[in-house]
Amino acid sequence: MGLNKNAVIPRVAWLLFGLVLALSVGMMLGSRSVNIRDFYNDGETFHVSTSLDSINLTDVSYDAAKDVYHVDSDNSKLTFKKGKKDVQYYYLYLKAENINQNGINAMFGFYNKSGRRVCNYENAIGNGWNVYTLPVTGEFCRMKIFLKNQKDLEFSLKEISFRQKLKTFSKKRFLVGVTGVFFLYLFFSWMLYRNCLLGKKMENAYECLVTKFCDVLQYIYMLEEKPAMWLCRYIPPHRRSVFRVIMLFLLQMYFFVANKLGVYNDRYTKYHIFLAAVILLFTAWSMYEGDLETQKWNKGFFGCFAVFSLILCICDAWMGSRYLGMGYVLLLAAGSLFFFWGNQKAAERERFLNELLISGGAALGIQILFSVFSADFSGFLGLPTGIRGEDLLIAWKTYVEDLNFLGHAELAKTGGIRVNSYNGILQMCYRYGVLVIVPYCVVLASVLKRGIMIRDKKLLFVEGMYIIFVIITEAEVPFLNPFWTVFYLHMGYYFFEPS
Repeated sequence: MGLNKNAVIPRVAWLLFGLVLALSVGMMLGSRSVNIRDFYNDGETFHVSTSLDSINLTDVSYDAAKDVYHVDSDNSKLTFKKGKKDVQYYYLYLKAENINQNGINAMFGFYNKSGRRVCNYENAIGNGWNVYTLPVTGEFCRMKIFLKNQKDLEFSLKEISFRQKLKTFSKKRFLVGVTGVFFLYLFFSWMLYRNCLLGKKMENAYECLVTKFCDVLQYIYMLEEKPAMWLCRYIPPHRRSVFRVIMLFLLQMYFFVANKLGVYNDRYTKYHIFLAAVILLFTAWSMYEGDLETQKWNKGFFGCFAVFSLILCICDAWMGSRYLGMGYVLLLAAGSLFFFWGNQKAAERERFLNELLISGGAALGIQILFSVFSADFSGFLGLPTGIRGEDLLIAWKTYVEDLNFLGHAELAKTGGIRVNSYNGILQMCYRYGVLVIVPYCVVLASVLKRGIMIRDKKLLFVEGMYIIFVIITEAEVPFLNPFWTVFYLHMGYYFFEPS
């Protein structure tokens, strides 16, 4: 059977789905637990931050060049915060390196919220991983390590964590599970596609579903003709371009200000998202030029976008993510913008693309100037400034261990606080479940591919920068930075561009 160009994307997605399924089953087998709500079911784990800012030192100095602690007296101690979590932990894992003596004689002290010592625990600390059974009953929120009569001792602390269960994850079971499930999946797929007629029917069914869903959405968009006519009555044609630039610029600056004021990621987040949807609709309606017509969108590209948005909708309805309703915003508000954009003449389509880039560039420029003049780059574009490499790895590890099929409503916890993942792909998988990874990655790849095909340097710059941000930042916070807004909205340009 010849390779149908429109069938390439669903076939790649099918294989990626098999790989995600195999990895998920492997995680459950490795941790010896079958639980779709928690693949890595190895008990609760609490990672204690080992960054210098999170440790109170008494007669202990830190050598940044060597990354070691130096004991300056015979009565020294280090104080760590365990954080507030209503879970009883039974094991302490501590990784130490660069010890300049034959081990460390340490006294561990555990304290409750009122500052009263719950108990003492004496044991040695050696190079590498140290595992201790905690004799603690009840909660404690702070741990101290006392170092008596060990002046001039040097050591490094790489990782500290409290666990409910012993770390029993089996790499062998994980690898066997992943390999076995993936080969079974490939065999099942081969049996399914061995009959060309059946394969053809499945491809036709996929295209039919995409077409029907596209028709339903476009029917909804057609109902917006009256509000679009009403809006355009008050905005002269020669001012609509400026109107759209201002609306998109205000959209991006609003979220920048809300984030700086600390009111974006709170209980009012859904209202911020609703406001963004309203602005997108007004921007879409301002592109109205006459009678609306249904569009022949690129089925492959629209199919990826639709599946991705639908998974977001389902997970929002099931779990209630922090950014509630983003799937609906993409399908209905951004989709409406794409529809009205597609109903414009070819020259006007190019004009709106430039308007989008101008608004994004202006918003980015002002944000950079604000950060320069205020000398405040904390959280700029989501960059993990001031984060140690070890803490970054712990955050990634925490997110990977907490992946499941259903997603989570809040951020993961590590170091006693909720932290971002500093990786857009992990962020999406944690928030919406692992099933989102296939359409999400296919959308990213499809956008980049189309940008390369049309060879537009401006679009390639936006897409390339966004892919970089996805890898190293919490890029998938809706509307948080101009690259997110421009990236997701410029996708509509590829809906109606010829393949």
